[in-house]
Amino acid sequence: MDDGVFSGTAAIVVAHPDDEVLWLGGHLDRFAQLGRLIHVTDGAPLDPRFREAAGSPSRPAYARSRRAEMQRAVALAGIHEEQCLCLDVIDRETPFHLEAITRALYELFCAERPEHVLTHAYEGAHMDHDACAFCVREAVSRMERAGLAVPCVLEFAAYHAWAGGFRCFEFLPGEGPPARTLALDAEQRRKKQAMYACFSQPLTAFPIAVERIRRAPVYDFSRRPHEGPLMYETGRAAVPFSEWAARAAAAEAAPPRTEAASGGGGGTEVRDR
Repeated sequence: MDDGVFSGTAAIVVAHPDDEVLWLGGHLDRFAQLGRLIHVTDGAPLDPRFREAAGSPSRPAYARSRRAEMQRAVALAGIHEEQCLCLDVIDRETPFHLEAITRALYELFCAERPEHVLTHAYEGAHMDHDACAFCVREAVSRMERAGLAVPCVLEFAAYHAWAGGFRCFEFLPGEGPPARTLALDAEQRRKKQAMYACFSQPLTAFPIAVERIRRAPVYDFSRRPHEGPLMYETGRAAVPFSEWAARAAAAEAAPPRTEAASGGGGGTEVRDR
């Protein structure tokens, strides 16, 4: 993988307003022609424990505070507010909106035609991360079926629980394109630490040393990302993989919409339930 990903036009699609800092923060300022930083969710789950822990009086207030923190962080990498777009899906509600998210991304990619799109890998850790992996791939597949030039889809490593352990900044083992390990030098570590400090939620569980990207493989989203329980199948807000996969299959089977093919599609708003 050459440095074309950093010099060409690019869009970054992440699930939450801190994912771009966590998984790409050391290299965000290298994207010379970053057109869009797209957040699929507003970062504020329905579960009140999240906003209460942050001291926010309401879920919308928590979403606004998380977005403000993100804006301060990415400004350190030279990313401006007008480059950032949020699809406003409620955090952890993406499985119910896969088709709408895919359609919004399709319209954006058709209108802006990035050469590269970077997003999450399919890892089975967070349902919103896997939703991004699915929706980006499906949006690009729809472009291809419409006879349009398609962007190169790249993915970054986040975290997963393969074999019962917690691993971050590593892709799942197995066949796949080779990964590029991007070691952070002293200045990149300092800048990423300054970005971390913009967030009220501690990010210290994720070390500042390396970041990894690779060309996204062709995933079979009807199959589990790895054997054993997925991280989002456990806990209070557990979602069985069978339900996630059924909703992904329904989104894949949705009738195509072609009005955005010439760059004149509709808006990008995604409404929650």
